[in-house]
Amino acid sequence: MTFHIHKTILAGIADAHSRVDQGASQEELLECLLTHFITASKSRYGIIAEASFEAAGVAIFNRPIEVGQFEAEQREVCFAQLHSLITQPNNASFNSISNTYVLALYYQKLLIGAVVLGGSKNGYEADLIKDLDPLTNTASLLIERNKISKVRVIAEQELRRSESFLDSIIKNIPNMIFVKEARELRFVSLNRAGEELLGSKSE
Repeated sequence: MTFHIHKTILAGIADAHSRVDQGASQEELLECLLTHFITASKSRYGIIAEASFEAAGVAIFNRPIEVGQFEAEQREVCFAQLHSLITQPNNASFNSISNTYVLALYYQKLLIGAVVLGGSKNGYEADLIKDLDPLTNTASLLIERNKISKVRVIAEQELRRSESFLDSIIKNIPNMIFVKEARELRFVSLNRAGEELLGSKSE
């Protein structure tokens, strides 16, 4: 690994971690990672996409993100490379005719995404791809970590909304509803009807 590539990859890894810590969206993280893949490999353009699985277990790639200047034909080749992973899942593959390279992103042996790089003046030799391994591994980890984090946030927001809705219903039911502390038989929660009936407020 040359010093330049080593330094570029370390900077890319640090930047990606920082984006996740700052709450970047999944799209922002993917674009950040792709930019660093392009820089480290000295490519002119690239595509990155997350993978998901349909009910039949077939992988599909969602909302691919592009960085760089593509000719129409180059874009078609890159997308063909991307979708080739669905039928022929490999860690990496090189197309010498189009000078493109596709890197599969795996998390715990599950395909979670892919990166397609193209237009490198130096080509995509095995040593370069090996040099990219730390960035590839980091990308897989952060994409999955960020996705789980976003899902958790959405789930927590939905839970709070549900709890607020349920509390509103209970509070406004015209019949008394209460919760008592079992040991001392104290009212710890009363709805509005209970407060009016007993002349007491819940703690």
